Amino acid sequence: MMWSHLGCVAPRYAEKSFAEAGHGMHFLASKGGRDGSIAIHQDANILLAKLGGGIRVEHSIAGGRQPWAHVAEGEVTISGEKLSDGDAVAIDGGSTIEIVGATGAQVLLFDLA
Repeated sequence: MMWSHLGCVAPRYAEKSFAEAGHGMHFLASKGGRDGSIAIHQDANILLAKLGGGIRVEHSIAGGRQPWAHVAEGEVTISGEKLSDGDAVAIDGGSTIEIVGATGAQVLLFDLA
């Protein structure tokens, strides 16, 4: 099948382990592979916040973006909202998102156009 004449791109696959990543905010996937992340063909940034109790991270969201966070494990406070395992929250764009770990936690942050 010829992908280019359809206006599509051929699918590609990648994997990368973040098991050994320390506390902080890490880019998992982004358009063009920003900061060593997996490159995707969408205007999206997917980040992982790995936190211990009291560890704080921030991520700036440009205006017009649609940020969304999902707590994969642990307990956190995201921009003042207390969340735990499985909770998710949509966040108003055009601001800085602050995530503070209450316990060992992992949060997926989706910064979408």
